[in-house]
Amino acid sequence: MSTGNARIASLLKDILADQHVIYMKARNYHWNITGPYFFTLHIKFEEIYTLFATQIDEVAERI
Repeated sequence: MSTGNARIASLLKDILADQHVIYMKARNYHWNITGPYFFTLHIKFEEIYTLFATQIDEVAERI
């Protein structure tokens, strides 16, 4: 692996780690949301973690 490719792979790993954090936070909020906006936020957090699951897979395949 060239130096340039190694640098790109390192940056992608950082992005992947950040995406995992956001994914898990959205999942946690989805599971634990309460209050008058429960249904609206429950659906929104599901959309967010579903989107991040797809993005995580796309980034991981490029490393």
